[in-house]
Amino acid sequence: MKKSKRISQRASALTAGISLLIMAIVAGLTYGYLHGSLVVADNAPATVSNLQSSTGLFRAELLGWTIIFLLDALVAWALYHFFATTHKGLSFLSSFLRVLYTAILGVAIFNLPQILTLLNEQLSEVGMAERPTDILNCINSFENIWSHGLIIFGLHLVVLGYLSLLADHIHNAWGILLMIAGVSYTLLHTLYAIVPEVSGSLTLLESILAIPMTIGELGFALWLIIKGGKTKA
Repeated sequence: MKKSKRISQRASALTAGISLLIMAIVAGLTYGYLHGSLVVADNAPATVSNLQSSTGLFRAELLGWTIIFLLDALVAWALYHFFATTHKGLSFLSSFLRVLYTAILGVAIFNLPQILTLLNEQLSEVGMAERPTDILNCINSFENIWSHGLIIFGLHLVVLGYLSLLADHIHNAWGILLMIAGVSYTLLHTLYAIVPEVSGSLTLLESILAIPMTIGELGFALWLIIKGGKTKA
């Protein structure tokens, strides 16, 4: 019976770690490349022109967000099972926060298919004039809702980091890095929400905090794949 529990924990570690790495790659392509190349901030005509000439890329972005959404849900499930033996209540809280974040991401993603509808609609002259603004509003709604969700995601990482500190088989460095990453997410996106007028100034802070955020998340994903759930010889 003990052996099956260890295998189950190892399987959950592999599921979470591999999913996190795949998600990082997909997110880099989806948000870093596709979204970044299609959307021109505060320039509706240029954004619409990009979308009209590269509809295939936008559909690929939609697919990417869908994959991220599904992987986030899978990671929440896997991490719950991995940490359940450490502290079941906190493991549930951590996974609940990630599921809540994933639900908010889903609401944000729901704005994107509307852009395809707007692009394909046959509109009157007045409607044609308003279409760029409507499309940019959909994009802004997506980005704002997702940003609010990342506040919750940061709380998930804080609880996850604390769980890692409680676990005897995880080095404290991972717990500290995850908590730093979580505080960074929550702080940054809370500031974006309450003082959006200084978003330009926050870009530098985000670039600085991106280092511990990336090391914490991707490093822990690699640890899960390499060592997570393995028993000591």
